[in-house]
Amino acid sequence: MVQRIVVAVDGSVHAERALETAIAWAKCSGAQLVLISVVPFHAVPFGGPQVTPPINEAEVEAHRSMLARLQELARKEGIANPVTELRQGLVIDELMDYISHDPPDLLVVGSRGLSAAKRLILGSVSESLVHQAPCPVLVDKPHPTPAHKGHT
Repeated sequence: MVQRIVVAVDGSVHAERALETAIAWAKCSGAQLVLISVVPFHAVPFGGPQVTPPINEAEVEAHRSMLARLQELARKEGIANPVTELRQGLVIDELMDYISHDPPDLLVVGSRGLSAAKRLILGSVSESLVHQAPCPVLVDKPHPTPAHKGHT
């Protein structure tokens, strides 16, 4: 039985679609909904493991505002007491830290659909979570356009 759903949000269209999916699952199951966002630090891939300097307060406030807006959206959709969590750091590390301490019954993330070349260089948060998360992961992928469905 699904009792707790965590959805990762970052302000992107893909993350908002993942939130819609998580809301639908929470409504069907009566699960608690947790919205998590990570204000990203970025690893510098050259010259050893370095991380960019701390983020400015405007970025943190933008994430806080986004979480508040999405929390209110979840409430309007009928989710009682949606919870928010704001972290700062390397996105995958912070998400893994959060879900490893208290694994949810379901983790919902969006997919940006990175090309194979970009994925090799940048990695993919959703792909990393699928392989490393201690819980089931639902990756909400974009709907294909008619051109991608094989229609001519």
